Amino acid sequence: MSDVPYKVLGQCFGRGKFFLRYLAALASSRRIERLMPIVQQVFHHDWVQGMRIEFLVQYGFTKEPGRCISWDAPVALTIHGTKRGKKKPALGMSLYVQGSTLYIQQLQGVAGIFIPLDLQDWPIRFIEACKVFARQEGYKAVMLPRAETLHSYRRPTVKSSTDVPPQKLLQLRESMRLRYDVTALQLGFVPAKNWFVWKNNQLC
Repeated sequence: MSDVPYKVLGQCFGRGKFFLRYLAALASSRRIERLMPIVQQVFHHDWVQGMRIEFLVQYGFTKEPGRCISWDAPVALTIHGTKRGKKKPALGMSLYVQGSTLYIQQLQGVAGIFIPLDLQDWPIRFIEACKVFARQEGYKAVMLPRAETLHSYRRPTVKSSTDVPPQKLLQLRESMRLRYDVTALQLGFVPAKNWFVWKNNQLC
């Protein structure tokens, strides 16, 4: 066992945990799919060219052309916008369910896609959709991670390179803090160790 690098053990553990979350999501797939109409409603806009939900067996990129988003959780929602008149993946959210709690793991924008000014609040829209979904389906809580706990915060990449200039690194991390931490507090989430928690008062 001592000959096995800790990095390899960590990867195996991470893949196993992801797979278990995938199985849980698959077992609740019909219920989770009811999130889509809510997302469609909050993202109703002429710029939006379509939405998709996927259940992923492993983390990383999907087989989708362009490989725009590397997913961190088994339930992946993609919003397609327009770039030079063509339909392109633009925004994404990944999540998983554990017991009676909904965990938002990832809020992701695709680099190089212009987001209309009236959709710049897209992280808020995703999170609010999850809160509405939690009330509708009887989930007790919605969780959002602290930015600093995310792998993409600790080790971000730029154009498939891990060599991120210091100034760019600061900009990326500040953007993630705004997207996760500031948005969570703005929407009434409460800090709890590595997460921000919103409780469904209808069940309290």
